[in-house]
Amino acid sequence: MYAIDFVSSDKQDNGRMRRMVKINSLNIENTNFKERLFSHVIKYRLYLILFVTFATSLTFVTSFFIKPLYKCSTILLPQSSDSKFGELAQLAGIRAGGTGDGDVDIQLYPTILTSETILKNILYDKFKINHKLQTLVEFWGLYNINKNIELELALEKLIKIIELSVDSRTNSIKVSIEFPDSAASALILSKIVDNLDSYLRQTRRTSASERRMWIESRLKEIKLQLDKSESELTKFKESNRILISSPLLQEEMVRLQREVEINSTIYIELAKNFELSKIEEIKNTPVVNILDPPRTPGFKSWPKKAILIMIAFIFSVLLGILGVITYGEYRTTILNSSNWILKFISRRK
Repeated sequence: MYAIDFVSSDKQDNGRMRRMVKINSLNIENTNFKERLFSHVIKYRLYLILFVTFATSLTFVTSFFIKPLYKCSTILLPQSSDSKFGELAQLAGIRAGGTGDGDVDIQLYPTILTSETILKNILYDKFKINHKLQTLVEFWGLYNINKNIELELALEKLIKIIELSVDSRTNSIKVSIEFPDSAASALILSKIVDNLDSYLRQTRRTSASERRMWIESRLKEIKLQLDKSESELTKFKESNRILISSPLLQEEMVRLQREVEINSTIYIELAKNFELSKIEEIKNTPVVNILDPPRTPGFKSWPKKAILIMIAFIFSVLLGILGVITYGEYRTTILNSSNWILKFISRRK
């Protein structure tokens, strides 16, 4: 019994020793591998430094030949209508553009700003771009092709250079445009804002016109009802001069008076709103307030040389380290392959 226990414990000790030896050998191999990789970097550090210097210098020189972009921005504050009859318009089912009284929901502004309605005529307006008076279609070289294709491609290019951000908390919209010419970027953005304001004014006037027509028709209906209720009340009073003796007659009298009062109140309210709607219809005040108007940018937004050089430096260092380690580990294989390729080329000649 004791002999069996002794043998089993001895086997366990041997297994434990083998595992420890394996772990130690793996640790030694890992340490040797890391040291070997580090030694490759140290050994070929001159090549690494030359590669990083070349890549960074090339990026720096190339940055001067990249086409510059200038970013122009503006902040818009949509103006809400102060009309008194938005609820009437909603009850009538009149198109009001989003929030009533011809106002447009601020979340719809990005869609409107990038629509063909706002941008189409800008594509064919002439701007001084790079000291030459030309349209955006001409600048992008899209002329002399099918007109529909030309329009679609030009709209796509213009939308790509427009940046939009909506701040619902402050009820503001930031519109930016990046373009190769600084002065033209400000002019294009100003034109976009002008077109937006014109579109919203027209939308508001159209909504006010629809509202006025509805109120006018409703006013005629209420006027007829009021005349009818007043006539009925007058006839009732002439026919029933003594009401004290009859509770039913008194109740009918109260009902007729109430109907006249209701129709009279509705008629007065509609008459007020009818006059307001006529004012709203011809009103031409700005719908969009410009907090920061478009201004010709003084500095380039792209390329940012410092960022490009930093990115080039980091990537060249990583790529260079990977290269020298690969070369150090497989130097013999690489040299043999190169010799074989050279021999093969010489034989072909």
